[in-house]
Amino acid sequence: MKRKQTILAPVLGTLLLICAPFTPAAETVLYAGVNNFSLADDPDAPALQSNRFAWRAGVELHRELHEEWDLVLVSERHPDLGLLTHATIVLDFENLRIGFGPVYGLQPSLDRPLVGGISTILDLTSPDVGFVTANLAASVSSPALSTDTSFMSLDAEAGFFVPNARVSLAYRNKERTTEAADRIATRSLREYAGEAEVRRPGSPYGLDFGVAYQQRSRVWDPGTPVEDLHRLNSVVVRTGVHFLPLESWDFGIVADFDVLSFGSGELAGVRAHEQFLFDSTLQARYTPGD
Repeated sequence: MKRKQTILAPVLGTLLLICAPFTPAAETVLYAGVNNFSLADDPDAPALQSNRFAWRAGVELHRELHEEWDLVLVSERHPDLGLLTHATIVLDFENLRIGFGPVYGLQPSLDRPLVGGISTILDLTSPDVGFVTANLAASVSSPALSTDTSFMSLDAEAGFFVPNARVSLAYRNKERTTEAADRIATRSLREYAGEAEVRRPGSPYGLDFGVAYQQRSRVWDPGTPVEDLHRLNSVVVRTGVHFLPLESWDFGIVADFDVLSFGSGELAGVRAHEQFLFDSTLQARYTPGD
């Protein structure tokens, strides 16, 4: 029971930290999703099965602390990252936002249940030209913070605006490494995407379109020069529909559908065309009025 409390205490404390200071004045984003692209964690299990599902969920809270200072709190569970919680202070200029703060990851260790790191935000936007954004969260390695787990999450995007639409190219990388008694296991997801978000002023509906190339990898290093690599390469089509019943609310569903998937490494020769692979996300956003 004491060991369970060791893990539950920081989790509950984090949730209280996130929820306590907030009022309806905070911009809030909730989302949850499921996919069957996920590769097996066990190298001896079938690598890809369409009836094996992985889930994710998260909450984001954005609150203005001052005219030029914002607080961004994020708590998310991702299949390739585990549970992460960010707290970022953002300096908000007219067209530039820069943020820095701590991030904590929950790891499957009773002795060291938390992994510490840093979270950064960069957002450069010009309504007449375009935008560049980058969000990074990464664990910090040092003797004082030595753990059996490390993680890194990078979301980078650049694009431009056209009438009623936002067009962008994006690179996303999620990676987590865990050291066990006899091997080191790394799981990762890399994505290269082209995306468009269509929002017509006054319309209660919005549409998302995109295409992406994704690499999902599992690497088991048994401490020898030979690694056991399982990788699934996928081309997906992304579609989304949003319902905006009021100016402050946005409800949406976004889904990726597999067009072509093939394996490499130990999965060389594997083709996934006979399986229906998908990734879907439900989300809701509340933005307080002026």
